[in-house]
Amino acid sequence: MMLKLQLQKITKSVYNKEFQLEDDYLDNLIGFLQKKQLKVNYNYYNLSNAQRSMLQIYLNRSDFEINQNYFVKSILTTFLYTNTYINQPQQQTQYRIDLTEFQYCDTQKDAPEIQQYNYYCIIHIEGNTYENCDLLMEEINNQSAQLYCKCKSFGNLFLIKIVDKFMNQQNHTSSNQMQEDQKNIEVFKQSYLYVQSAFIISSIMVYYAFVYLEYQRQNEIITDQGSINRLDTLEPVKKSFQINLYPGHFFVFKTSFQVNCFNIKIVYAFYFVIFLK
Repeated sequence: MMLKLQLQKITKSVYNKEFQLEDDYLDNLIGFLQKKQLKVNYNYYNLSNAQRSMLQIYLNRSDFEINQNYFVKSILTTFLYTNTYINQPQQQTQYRIDLTEFQYCDTQKDAPEIQQYNYYCIIHIEGNTYENCDLLMEEINNQSAQLYCKCKSFGNLFLIKIVDKFMNQQNHTSSNQMQEDQKNIEVFKQSYLYVQSAFIISSIMVYYAFVYLEYQRQNEIITDQGSINRLDTLEPVKKSFQINLYPGHFFVFKTSFQVNCFNIKIVYAFYFVIFLK
């Protein structure tokens, strides 16, 4: 647990200038003012059922969380020349309390925590009462910003957070859309592979059909030649059949494959428009 104590002593005239207050004749009775802030990076209100019950009554809602990371106790004390002091419950103008610095982008999470919740600054003052303070952000650079509160009263300051349902719904919708797009891409890839395989197989079948036709033609030629030879001699002629591949075969296969490749591209473009529309 981290504790951070800040003390500041100023004269009443400096205090008036800082908060743009007019001087008063009673200021001559004041020796100095002391501002004290105790920052703790743990909020014990988070474990208090009594505090939560009172906050539910004050906020008139129960769907909130008490942030356990920020707790600031602020006190303004006026010291008089008569060796007495008075704790001021509030002042006329707002004062600033810095809480934390946060990063816009956090690579460890889907979205920064500051964007997942609606935050409210609450101060617990004397008499078990609460007041709302202004919660503001000041940009430090393009990557980070300072979160701070502006209050009039002094007491125990902390944050409550309520889930930003709109932001969560947006994130959920975006996640579902990404999953749906991924499914469409997978279906498209499978369909493209099926179509491509079908065209390649058909190209091979066309090629072998042409080879088979050439084989039949060669067989007829050989049969005719054998018949003519048997008429000229009584000696049987034994011929061995051999498939001859001519340049025209490769031309036919190449032409068939080019046509099918062109058809594949057309089908690919068609599926791309249908699935990723």
